[in-house]
Amino acid sequence: MEPEQVAADLAATVRERAEKERFEFATFQVGLHVDEGVVPRDGFQEAWAAKVRALGSEALAASWPERQAVLRDPDAIFIYTLRSRGRRELAVRLRPILVYGRYRKLSRELPQTRFTCRRCRGSGCRKCGRSGRQYALSVEELIGLPLAQSFRAAGRPILHGMGREDLDARALGRGRPFVVE
Repeated sequence: MEPEQVAADLAATVRERAEKERFEFATFQVGLHVDEGVVPRDGFQEAWAAKVRALGSEALAASWPERQAVLRDPDAIFIYTLRSRGRRELAVRLRPILVYGRYRKLSRELPQTRFTCRRCRGSGCRKCGRSGRQYALSVEELIGLPLAQSFRAAGRPILHGMGREDLDARALGRGRPFVVE
């Protein structure tokens, strides 16, 4: 298995996925994982993998002049895995987006974060009306879901509130500071 061919396949796979999913990033890093037995272990596997990573990064940098390959704190990390029988996988890790703001909570019936039903632990039961939730909405969802949708984020947003807040407490005045991840 020639490192130049693997690097070319790595770069093509990364470019295709980044374009398909429309990832937005300015800096990137390429990682390589090779399952045991894919490349002979004759003492040269580390040098071989380093060459593949370097050639793959160079090919991507050449095709993305507006983006830069970096070693520290990249916006996107692409981990290319070579498996047995010629299978290949690509994992993508994007740096989370953090949004700071302040919210005012005028209701005494709205929790700060999502509460799952205590009886069924979120799976849905008669007590919670099969919703899996103790309360219908939360500040975390009211703020986080529109942000996640606008950033095309996968997964559920996380609210990092500045201080714990009881359910029946209101946040008045300038509001409570928060960060949504």
